[in-house]
Amino acid sequence: MLNSHHNILFKAIVLALCVISSVHIFIFPLYGLESQPNSVKTLQALEQSLCSTNTRHHKVWKKTKCPNYGIVTVIQGGGYGNQMWEYASVWALARRTGLEPYIPRCIKLKLEQLFSSLSLPTFEGISHCAFETDKFVRSLDEWNYTNQSIILPRYIIQPELVLTWVQDIKQEFTIRKPLLVKAQYILRMAAKNASNCTFVGVHVRRTDYLNRVIDKFTVKPASKTFFISAMTHFEKRYPRVFL
Repeated sequence: MLNSHHNILFKAIVLALCVISSVHIFIFPLYGLESQPNSVKTLQALEQSLCSTNTRHHKVWKKTKCPNYGIVTVIQGGGYGNQMWEYASVWALARRTGLEPYIPRCIKLKLEQLFSSLSLPTFEGISHCAFETDKFVRSLDEWNYTNQSIILPRYIIQPELVLTWVQDIKQEFTIRKPLLVKAQYILRMAAKNASNCTFVGVHVRRTDYLNRVIDKFTVKPASKTFFISAMTHFEKRYPRVFL
């Protein structure tokens, strides 16, 4: 009787070991594969990762052809000024490399509040296409071949490249007519409808920029005296000037 119990216990232990071994051999490897970071994702997922805000995906009834080669895009960062540079950098880099430019929809939605002629496409038409996340670089200097994509970092500023096609890029930033009409009305009221006036805009940026100028460029921010001197200069240069 005792031997029979031992046999049953032994068989149970052997069966348990078999089950454990099967789990390690067949199930754990599958779990390991799924838990590894996937190097291939859709361009829809890529676009969302480029945006600092959650952008709802629009259903596109007609999908366009996937890019044959690499693409140029950028990570969203900053306000209007930063995102204008991000847009312009993608535009210019695409012209320079021949790669297809795509702008995250979050950037285009932001800039379309001000501008009416933005021509760069978003990812909507190609959102279904695959994208290999381990085959991209972050600058023109790192770019080696046409199948390689370029994802520019946020806050990117490329003046040398952008200024090469500055006249074309200026057409992209055509201010919406209602905003233009309102701005002109405000200026006319400020000038009291006087003719032949010269308007000079003064951008006084303080807050976060004060520490940035000191830390990054090791220079002192412009003082109050500088702005007064600059305004005096334009007042002397033009007969009718509004600052």
